[in-house]
Amino acid sequence: MKIIIQFSLVLLLFCNFNAFGQDFESKIQGNHDSDVEGHDHHSKKNLIGVFTGLTTQLDGDKDTNFTLGIDYVRHFSKSDRWGIGVFGEVIFAEHNEFIFGIPVYFFPTNNFWLRAGPALEIFKEEEESDSGITKTTTETGFAIRAGLGYDIEIKGFIIVPNVSFDFIREKTSLVWGFHMARRF
Repeated sequence: MKIIIQFSLVLLLFCNFNAFGQDFESKIQGNHDSDVEGHDHHSKKNLIGVFTGLTTQLDGDKDTNFTLGIDYVRHFSKSDRWGIGVFGEVIFAEHNEFIFGIPVYFFPTNNFWLRAGPALEIFKEEEESDSGITKTTTETGFAIRAGLGYDIEIKGFIIVPNVSFDFIREKTSLVWGFHMARRF
């Protein structure tokens, strides 16, 4: 129930931010489809990037582990503020964990984005029996990822500081770091 409430709040934020983002950006830039160099910011509708960061468990043991991943985002149209993406990440913990997802992206401005969507986590679970034998099984779990980021374009490359929250198995994880990306 907690996850459903949190996901609903993120969706509500998306809907309310849409009106604010378009008005705010047009006042600042005058033209919401142009970047600093005067090029159409979304003329290339695809973005692919490599993520390097950390995942911190906010519940329980509060471990922080190195995380490496890849993302792909596709804008629905060159002037549209909406997109869809896929991502895959490896969390290098005691037992490596894998998470894959399909988030929906909302761009209230050219560079600032919000995302939310379902994900699947694959992890190993250890269970010790009464006889002292440890049994390891591979489990999967449903997750929801919600996050935000800001695209900083430098000479054709995009550096994206971002933060996301994963709601998995009634636990919350903070995923934070940088993407190095490129539009095509």
